[in-house]
Amino acid sequence: MVQENCTDEAPRRGFAHAPTGFRRMTPGLLKADRSAEGFKGLPEGATSPGQLLAALKAATPRLGISPRLVHAVDWLFRFTQPQDWEKGGRPVVWPSASMQQEALGLSPTQVKEINRRLIELGLVTMKDSPNGKRYGKRDPKGRIVEAYGFDLSPIAGRHAEFRRLAEEGRAERAAMGRLRRRATIARKAIIQILETAHEYAIEGEEWQTLARESEALARALRACLAMGRELAAVALAIVSSKEAEHFRTSPGGYFHGMVAKANAGELHLERTVWALRRALTPERHAGRAGGSDRCDGPRAW
Repeated sequence: MVQENCTDEAPRRGFAHAPTGFRRMTPGLLKADRSAEGFKGLPEGATSPGQLLAALKAATPRLGISPRLVHAVDWLFRFTQPQDWEKGGRPVVWPSASMQQEALGLSPTQVKEINRRLIELGLVTMKDSPNGKRYGKRDPKGRIVEAYGFDLSPIAGRHAEFRRLAEEGRAERAAMGRLRRRATIARKAIIQILETAHEYAIEGEEWQTLARESEALARALRACLAMGRELAAVALAIVSSKEAEHFRTSPGGYFHGMVAKANAGELHLERTVWALRRALTPERHAGRAGGSDRCDGPRAW
């Protein structure tokens, strides 16, 4: 019997009032658990585990998953073997926390946060051992006979979803490309009109207003292109909810920072929305564990 062990504990988050060590149940974890229970091998349309990973990567812009998380999933996939993805198998891997830290170049706290996000996003679920350790065994043919660690089967269960999102993303990017070209043509036409008016010494407040509004529209088009219309609307709503003294520079600068984070795949508006909700109903959240998902100003993105 081939045996591989890891004595590192699986990532755990306890309840605020009863630190039992059991993993806290979240919607993402419940969804991933149900998906894992229904694993029956590679889904229809996939002939290799690599296709599952490729579908996930293609869908990440629509899912709002950062490159760091994608890299973490990619790394976990390397520990699986083809037979793990066959019917009757289970793609469970058990790399140690220290291996994760070294391979991903992250601190222990960052690794725990990465694992927590993967679980909350429903990309992996954890198969916990009775003692909370990650370890596994393979037989001489390489088949897993016992394993406790990261269960990657939810990714197989969501393959069709990833493919659909990727196709929607391609269609949206094509539409955005067409809109971008139309916007460029319109912007150049407005600039030509303004330059002609300047050459003929045509002045007036309406011309200055046109110039300002044209620039504002151009900036707004760049929020929409980076985030999509829905997230851009949420971002604008968040900016408008802030008091003037909240901004270090200006509301425009704050919004520009959001756009920059969106382009880097690091914008997490859901955290800010939840922070606003907690601020409106603090009595509902007073008894919960604090600090792990705290949102303060721009860091909440």
